[in-house]
Amino acid sequence: MESPTTEKNKLLDSQYLDEILNKGNFGIIDTFLAPNYVGHISGFPSMGKEGEMGIVTMFRTAFPDLVFAMENQIAEGERVAHMMVARGTHMGTLMGINPTGSIVEIRGLTMRRCMDGKIVESWSFIDMLGLIQKLNVVPSSGKKR
Repeated sequence: MESPTTEKNKLLDSQYLDEILNKGNFGIIDTFLAPNYVGHISGFPSMGKEGEMGIVTMFRTAFPDLVFAMENQIAEGERVAHMMVARGTHMGTLMGINPTGSIVEIRGLTMRRCMDGKIVESWSFIDMLGLIQKLNVVPSSGKKR
């Protein structure tokens, strides 16, 4: 049986994904992130809350219908991790890549460290190569995944 703290951390992780990533509800970001929050996203420098909101805004602008879905979630103590899939249509500029109209699906993995009901640090690994291949910016290997 999981501890009440572990269950709360899993709920915090799920609610952050829904409220911040899916809805872009930045007005309640302090509900989720500690004042000293540090985020690490593959391919980007480490960032605080403002940087995290900037990355989320960039992706939500490029993919206005973007939806993140959690596929698996595990937790132990102050750590909670999940695998996710994001789906959306490329309708806005993304890191200099003009809109393609392509519907894409990318996968990622995030681990968060939670303390006192807040996320204090997170590490996210996103398949950026797969994303830019799906946008036809770089060629794919031609192999089926």
